[in-house]
Amino acid sequence: MGETGKADGYYEVSVSVGHEAMEAVADFLVREGSGGVVYDEEGGVATVKAYFRPDVLEDVVARLNEHLAALPLHGLDPGDARVGWRFVPDSDWAEAWRAFYKVRRVGERIVVRPVWEDYTPRPGEVVIDMDPGMAFGTGEHPTTMLCLEVLDELVTQGTRVADVGTGSGILAVAAAKLGAAEVDAVDIDPEAVQVAADNVRANGVEEKVRLRVGDVSALAAFGPAPYDVIVMNIVADVIIAALPTLTAHLGAGARLVLSGIIDSRLDDVETAVTEAGLRVLDVRRRAEWVLVVAGR
Repeated sequence: MGETGKADGYYEVSVSVGHEAMEAVADFLVREGSGGVVYDEEGGVATVKAYFRPDVLEDVVARLNEHLAALPLHGLDPGDARVGWRFVPDSDWAEAWRAFYKVRRVGERIVVRPVWEDYTPRPGEVVIDMDPGMAFGTGEHPTTMLCLEVLDELVTQGTRVADVGTGSGILAVAAAKLGAAEVDAVDIDPEAVQVAADNVRANGVEEKVRLRVGDVSALAAFGPAPYDVIVMNIVADVIIAALPTLTAHLGAGARLVLSGIIDSRLDDVETAVTEAGLRVLDVRRRAEWVLVVAGR
């Protein structure tokens, strides 16, 4: 397995698989405890990268190989699947991100600014200052951009918003800056919640955003008041499992924004939305990714 005794850093686990198996691999890595995943697609081959502390690497890789071997039993072709890993010291992590993370405009009003980049806002712009840390919420991935664009349209003054799987907190911060009265955000990864808390403070929206460690069930801890908008940017299987709980937190006329869905899983998500008693109101695409807006 190599040197797994290192402590001050992460192992980047890289999985090259056939395109149709990409989401299943990403879902597995998230469930194994990675704070998020990074995708790179070229032709019919996808590379999925996730990050783990050294003490869990060996077990994760062993289970990952078992998962890849079982994919054909579920009708998914992993192609010529390959697994690799490399150690990334903490000291190198920020610099690795900074090499490609630049100021980005999203939608009509939103500008995502890395904290190390200079930017002078134009009138009417909503600037989100972000330091992604280990939570992979940079605004670069198509699924995040789709969510930001829809939040720009749906969130108005006084809106109550929930962000399930908040990661770096980018969607929660965006909702607060777009005028939401309250934003409740949860994530299963304590480190992601800490990164999100730092970004909430950096953007001066700590009076609006409440954070908790947990999955969708943690929303109940914030109280019984329903939400006007719930956003969940994860992967299809996690979304499908969460739908019954999400539906219980929707207010009258509320919208459920579901993203992180690879296009081959759209039918599964739409079926689950219908079975949860909701209607699909809008479907948006970017590259191979799909966002679904649902409501009653």
